[in-house]
Amino acid sequence: MTDQPTYDDDAALPNELPPVEPPSAGFILQLFLIPALIIGVIVGVVFVFGLMASSQDDWRDLVQKVGSPNGDIRWRAAMGLAQMLSLDDKKGGSDENLVGNRQVADALCGLLNEELSRTSPNEDEVQTQAFLTRAVQLLRVPDVVVPTLIRAIDADQDLEVRKNGLAAVAIVANRAQEAGQPLNAELTDALIEKLSEVSAEMTPADSAPLMRQMGAFALGMLDSERATARLQILLNDSNAATRANAMIGLARHTDASGFPVLVEILESATRVPQEEDDAFERFASVKNGIMAIELLATTLTVAQREQLIELLSPIAQNHAEPRIRIDAGNAIKTLNAVGETP
Repeated sequence: MTDQPTYDDDAALPNELPPVEPPSAGFILQLFLIPALIIGVIVGVVFVFGLMASSQDDWRDLVQKVGSPNGDIRWRAAMGLAQMLSLDDKKGGSDENLVGNRQVADALCGLLNEELSRTSPNEDEVQTQAFLTRAVQLLRVPDVVVPTLIRAIDADQDLEVRKNGLAAVAIVANRAQEAGQPLNAELTDALIEKLSEVSAEMTPADSAPLMRQMGAFALGMLDSERATARLQILLNDSNAATRANAMIGLARHTDASGFPVLVEILESATRVPQEEDDAFERFASVKNGIMAIELLATTLTVAQREQLIELLSPIAQNHAEPRIRIDAGNAIKTLNAVGETP
């Protein structure tokens, strides 16, 4: 039989027990919080993978519902697809993702085409058209999207829809250019034809200038001799913002024929604003003008560079917007650096 140790209680216990101390923050962190975080991460990963799996089924279901004869079902499905496209676009789209999915593009563009066919849309229907026009700009299926957007900027569409359509065209064309996959010749020619019409509109007087300036901006995103020729004409437009957009559009293709407009923009930046001046428009013009200088610096003559430095100096020192002052200072450095290059 194994001997059991015996203790003298009085001898084994100290006269006073050590004081009881509350557990430290580190101990609590190790005991409760860290395991909870680990469990949370595991649950989160499972949830994300479950969401990804379910989303593959969800978009197919939404595509089917977009074709429903029930207007409410169609609208909710379109909203759902637009939200999924927006999330997908932020991840960086490809042909394997929703933004490059032809079924989704056909569904949304089909619905937008149907909406655009209404002869006398009410206010809610116009808002639906405008929303769908913004949504389809996320799609990377140009042969489906571009013809639909061309319809959206027709002169017989509502102004809000046309504005969204012109902005969407610029985004689609620029994204294709930056990806090294510019729009094909057929789509480019169709866009130039429509944008040339838009940029020539003179009526109605309250909206025509806006249409011309947005048309000029979109034309600047197209790498085409026809687009360049139209932009050079727009350098003489009666609307200052249209002239500015034509200048920056040409500058994107290292064409300095808009130099007189660039000088005009920089000169206006130093004068006292008038009551009728649009503050945002002035800011955008100056910012785009400075960007044009960065794009054109190496193509300018010595005399042109010196003239621009003289115009930029007071802007860099005194402009009300800090961002403009910084950009102007950087543009001066760029121009000086070009002059120092042998």
